[in-house]
Amino acid sequence: MKHIEKPILLIVLSAIHFGSIAFDLTKINLSYHYQLEADILLNNRVVSDGDLWNVYVEVRAASIARWSKVLLLQNSYNAIDHDTLSTFSVDTFLIEEDKQILKYTFPKKSLGKVLIFCYSDLDKGTYRFFDISLNPMAVYSSFCPLDRDGMPIIRSYVSQSSVIFPNDGKYHVYSYTENFGPADPPMGEIKALAPTLDIDSSFFVHDSLQFSNRKRFYLIQKDTTVASGTTLLDVPYYFPETRLIDELVPPLTYITTSAEFSVLTAVGDQKKNFESFWVKTYGTRFRAKRAIKNFYDRIKEANLLFTSYKMGWKSDRGVIYIIYGAPDLVLKDERSEIWKYPEVQYEFVKISTLFAPQTYSVKRNKRYEKEWYRQVGNLREGDG
Repeated sequence: MKHIEKPILLIVLSAIHFGSIAFDLTKINLSYHYQLEADILLNNRVVSDGDLWNVYVEVRAASIARWSKVLLLQNSYNAIDHDTLSTFSVDTFLIEEDKQILKYTFPKKSLGKVLIFCYSDLDKGTYRFFDISLNPMAVYSSFCPLDRDGMPIIRSYVSQSSVIFPNDGKYHVYSYTENFGPADPPMGEIKALAPTLDIDSSFFVHDSLQFSNRKRFYLIQKDTTVASGTTLLDVPYYFPETRLIDELVPPLTYITTSAEFSVLTAVGDQKKNFESFWVKTYGTRFRAKRAIKNFYDRIKEANLLFTSYKMGWKSDRGVIYIIYGAPDLVLKDERSEIWKYPEVQYEFVKISTLFAPQTYSVKRNKRYEKEWYRQVGNLREGDG
């Protein structure tokens, strides 16, 4: 492992492999973004720092050195041309064979609203594209929180007992209870995308924030007069897994009848009711054990992929992922994302809120009902 505290390097990259023609991302299958076993994965956090963009990225691959990289800026997902991001600074936090954590800094006056990380494994002829929205109208954080080892917190959840803030002033913290219910199925009613929440408490901190309640999330702002902030969800050390019975039962609302779920949540021996449901549904303890593993693996994956101010299994993309698995085809543009499966496709609308720069809501429609229950039935028969 190589940990470099604060080196700044100027990088000039050539677009020799990509030429000057822009990529029409609206026609490129980006399904590998949601495949946790993909050959390369990228997570990011965008920070708006005055006239600068700070883009923190965590890259994972079996051997990152095999991949060449070019950064591009486009005005849209289907732009006619692009500019190579030719001059920028890089702050390297971590370099390992299979993991890197880096920060890219460049001026906002650079042309383009979509930053694209283009990775290529020329030995295999493989190309991977990762899009990062730089929409000036979206809500971005003005700082990046750090863990106790001084590493940037790229994801929106924290399992440590505290986080560290850049030591350049005081921070206003708003505390909320994370008591969101499960997402409604895609044939349910359309609801407001932006959450309206009651503040439990608010206070000021300087260099750190202590976490004590595992059912809370925090909005942290340097300037309360500006619509920007960082949201962090406090989670148990074993997250994204679910282990306690009161964590295992709620997701079952996606695959149970109302009568079954009433039994599961009734006062009494919930653990016994939980085990009885699985054995009754799958016939034998062996089949039940395998079904439990498959179902909660999907819950874990949804938490990894979609957690923001609420756990990923409760999100709209999370519920579709849990029932259908990773999509076969993913198409994106500035405003939406389409997931395609063999029998159905779902469209998600993207907006920006104070709690999350990118929030997605599935476009609900009654016509999904038959296909939805068919797939739930497949899951209950062990074929999902």
